[in-house]
Amino acid sequence: LLDARDIANVCDGVFCFLRNVLSEQDREGNCPDSAIPKADQLRAKAMDLMQHYVGQADLSLDDLAQKLGISPRYLNLIFADVGTTPMAVLRDLRLKRVAIQLTEEHMDSVSIERIGVANGIPNPSHLARLFKAKYGLTPKAWRRLNGAKNDK
Repeated sequence: LLDARDIANVCDGVFCFLRNVLSEQDREGNCPDSAIPKADQLRAKAMDLMQHYVGQADLSLDDLAQKLGISPRYLNLIFADVGTTPMAVLRDLRLKRVAIQLTEEHMDSVSIERIGVANGIPNPSHLARLFKAKYGLTPKAWRRLNGAKNDK
């Protein structure tokens, strides 16, 4: 049985696992490129790049597009197909990682500011505003409420 607060994290973990499995299948040639629409392939590659460069605070739309070999406008369009923008996805990825790290026992001694910096949000007040807008709590309150020490 899962606590309702843990469902999103469990789903993220499952999807991360499945992404790796499916990527491996793709590398082995078991998943033909023709079966996946080009926009979906590019969106997946963009997501992989975001995962890789999540800690790079100055990662921009232009940087992502250049690494993918497409224009920033086209990159925006392929994310608009699913109702979002690349930078919104990157922001949410960063915030999700911060939220998870704030609850991990081995991260108890790491400052919230360092966790923010490691996830590409170096300004503590900006992190607090973004985090509160997404989760309804400040990072400090989140850590206090959901921290590993509370499980004991």
